[in-house]
Amino acid sequence: DVVDAHNPQSLLWGLAAAARAGVPNRIATLHSVFEQSERPGLRQPFYRVLSWLVRRTATEVVTVSEGIRDHAIASGIDARKVHLLYNGVETPPVTALRRTDQPLRIAVVGRMVAVKGHAVLLQALNARRAELGPFQCIFIGDGEERAKLEALVEHYRLGDAVRFLGYRTDVNEQLCRCQIFCMPSFTEGLPYAALEAAALRLAIVASRVGGLAQHFEHGVNARLVPAGD
Repeated sequence: DVVDAHNPQSLLWGLAAAARAGVPNRIATLHSVFEQSERPGLRQPFYRVLSWLVRRTATEVVTVSEGIRDHAIASGIDARKVHLLYNGVETPPVTALRRTDQPLRIAVVGRMVAVKGHAVLLQALNARRAELGPFQCIFIGDGEERAKLEALVEHYRLGDAVRFLGYRTDVNEQLCRCQIFCMPSFTEGLPYAALEAAALRLAIVASRVGGLAQHFEHGVNARLVPAGD
C-alpha cells in the first residue's frame, strides 16, 4: 500500500519500482538538499535526474526542515504534495547520564565527508588547545575523509587528544561520557545526531546552517557559529 524512500539510492530504485508496480502511495522523504550535502562533480547530473524522478513518481514528499521544504518547492515539486515533518528523538532517562567534569570530552558524530566540516574542528582544536587545557575529542563515524583527517591530527600533533572510533552501535553510551557535542557542518537538514546530543543534555557547538539554525537558539541551548569558522 505504501512505499517510503529515504535516501538517494532508495529514491531512485524504490520510487521507480513502486510506480512500475502500481503502489498507490509513494512517499519521498528528503533529509537534505542533495546537491549541497553530497559530493559535487559527476554526481550533479544524477541529482537532477533524481529531482525529476521525485517530481514524476512521488505522490507525497516529506521534508525535515524549512530549508529542504523551500528547496523542494523551488525545484519544481508541487507545493501541495510537500509536507514538513521535523525529525524527533526520544528523551533518554536522566539515569543514563554518567558525565564527569574532567577531562573535557568533546564528541563529533557523522559521516566523514568534507561537507561535515571535521577539518574545521581540528583546526579550531589546534588553535585553542592552550585555552582548553586537558581534553579529548572523539570522532564517531567513518567515511572517505578519514585518512585525510588522521593526517591532520598528525600534522597538528593532536594524537593524544583525538580518537577515531569508527562506526559504533553504542553512540549514546559514548555521548554520555562527554560534555560537548560539535557539528561543524557546511550544510544540514535537521540532523538526528544533534537532536540526540540535545536529548542527552550535552552543550552544543554547531554551524548556523539549515535546521540547526532554525531549531537551536544561539546563547540559549547552543553556541552557533558561521559555517567554516
